[in-house]
Amino acid sequence: MAIPELDNNIINDALRYIDENGVPDENKSIKYDLIYKDKKYPPKYVVV
Repeated sequence: MAIPELDNNIINDALRYIDENGVPDENKSIKYDLIYKDKKYPPKYVVV
């Protein structure tokens, strides 16, 4: 899977979406986390 080009606006929008809507069980991270402001996010769900 290639990582798409990202900028801060896209990532911030994704994190805001996750904060508002949560993460579906099938997209939760089991190995790695992206940590931002003491919150953990599944990296693949953020960039997809």
